[in-house]
Amino acid sequence: MKLEQLLDDLRSGLIFGPISAILYSIEFQKRGLPHMHILTWIEKSGKEITSETIDFWISAEIPDPTIDPLGYVLVAEHMMHGPCGDKNWNCPCMKRAYNKLQSTTAVYDS
Repeated sequence: MKLEQLLDDLRSGLIFGPISAILYSIEFQKRGLPHMHILTWIEKSGKEITSETIDFWISAEIPDPTIDPLGYVLVAEHMMHGPCGDKNWNCPCMKRAYNKLQSTTAVYDS
């Protein structure tokens, strides 16, 4: 199962370094498709986490319709909404300022 493989990969420490704890929840979207939220506690003694490290392992992309036509159709049909942004500022995703598209990943040390 993909979930167990992902959790095993995180726990191994090979991706982000040693992990102290993992917390996750699985939710179902209105259309019934599952998605997961994962929170990891990374030990300071491990590798330095940079935005490049995050971008290498984590991404959200729409499949290329010429390379993966089925993937594109499924994502377009079940996971996308719109129009939003300049075409529709009343779309639910535009209600909060933090939903704006970012071109880069930012890492903040608190």
